[in-house]
Amino acid sequence: MNDVNAEGGPFEYIPKHFNSKLSSIKRKLLYSDAEIAEVVEPSNWASCTGLAGTVIFFDPHHVFHRGKVPIKSHRDAIFFNYHSRQPIKVFSDHWNAPFSTDELLVLSKTLSPRQKECVFWWENGSESFQPKLMLETKN
Repeated sequence: MNDVNAEGGPFEYIPKHFNSKLSSIKRKLLYSDAEIAEVVEPSNWASCTGLAGTVIFFDPHHVFHRGKVPIKSHRDAIFFNYHSRQPIKVFSDHWNAPFSTDELLVLSKTLSPRQKECVFWWENGSESFQPKLMLETKN
């Protein structure tokens, strides 16, 4: 990959101790920098720079975060997400699936039974949960 400095599009987040301030804003999926800056000054945002090979672990459900737009150089990044097949808590107020049930059935056709359980994780839990965008719409 490549080194990332302040001008190279670093990963940025707002430290968790600012969450009480951020709780005053309405929850939604995306915010502009200006909206967040009204609550927490940009000088308080943490920036993660590093040499090629640097790894960052974070909890996206509990910290505001973004990838800063690169100014002087290109940034390559690899993202890895872990999701449990049996989550303790489902954040249904902002969880949307990008595919319909029919699309997921096609995409998962060649997967093993274990892999399919991961794709359709909500069907295996004790709670009844249906992702918002997976609800089939009638024309």
